[in-house]
Amino acid sequence: MRNVSDSFSNTYAEARAKFITAAKAAGAQVQSVKHPLKGPAGEGLFMDFAALGPDDAENAVVIASGTHGPEAFCGSGVQVQLLSMPKELAKYHDIRLAFVHGHNPHGWAWLRRVNEDNIDINRNYCDFESPYPNNEAYEAVRDLFLPDKFNEDARDAVLAWAAEHGQKKFATVALAGQRIDPQGIFYGGHKPVWSRETIYSTLPGLLSGQKRAVLLDFHTGVGEFGQGTILHLYDQNSPEDQLFKSWYDGKVAGEMSEVDYDEVDATQIGGFMSGFHRVLPDHETYSLVVEYGTVGIQRVLFALIADNWLHAKGDPESPMGREIKREVLDTLYGNTPEWHAGVWQHGAWLIERTALGMRSL
Repeated sequence: MRNVSDSFSNTYAEARAKFITAAKAAGAQVQSVKHPLKGPAGEGLFMDFAALGPDDAENAVVIASGTHGPEAFCGSGVQVQLLSMPKELAKYHDIRLAFVHGHNPHGWAWLRRVNEDNIDINRNYCDFESPYPNNEAYEAVRDLFLPDKFNEDARDAVLAWAAEHGQKKFATVALAGQRIDPQGIFYGGHKPVWSRETIYSTLPGLLSGQKRAVLLDFHTGVGEFGQGTILHLYDQNSPEDQLFKSWYDGKVAGEMSEVDYDEVDATQIGGFMSGFHRVLPDHETYSLVVEYGTVGIQRVLFALIADNWLHAKGDPESPMGREIKREVLDTLYGNTPEWHAGVWQHGAWLIERTALGMRSL
């Protein structure tokens, strides 16, 4: 049996090479869209798509990696492992499988959760033609999240605010996303970014023959180490929530337990999964995120605050800059054989259960 860790990688270039090789060996239709910018070593950057299965299959499963840059190492490993196992792929002979590899290739290569414009593309899939919230609560933490200097005093100031207002409010104000400070964290932007436009222009053509599609968007940074948490944005006890609970044996968390939107006058909008129905308007669509745990949420948020400061006011080439980059990678990628195995085991189960559920519709 293939060693699971062989499907995971240490760099963007390594992961892309493994994905392209595995997709072509599996007989998939591969389409690559080049990003206008380069990686840190001058390498080309691409969002790669692969599709296999019947063109006229009723159902499609879209497996996406890299919405948040280096979180791609997780989803890429699952994608490569699946594509490298003919017996596993045979389970989906009647399903159209579509792989999105490197949804945010610039962020991945540069080890940034955001894209080339400091935009969190998972806050960018909103309807810009209609009113959308800015998350006014972010003003209260704007200077805390982007201090002039990132040192122990700055860190203590954030901890003090979190202690006063509560950890859930701290996490919620950040994770809701904001459209106030273009240099701040979780900035969603005010117009579609390259990654979103590439999805809109490419993915529908790969799924033109399908009636319905489910998005499985792979992420990291939430939950227990190497364990998967299934999240969605449908209302609790809605038809979609009930459907997912039946598909996944009740193992659906819905919203993140680390946040509480009753605490903050803000709503998370613009997620890939929440905008998936607009990408495929002629399809019956369902979407979810699966998060794989790495470290505690507070450590993840501090790593992202530090990285945001580094690119806004610091020097990425300095010793401190390199230390911050290591911390970003360590908090978003549990790069151990045990973590790889846990992610693959849950990911394979999730994909199989999704296909079974779609066949029942």
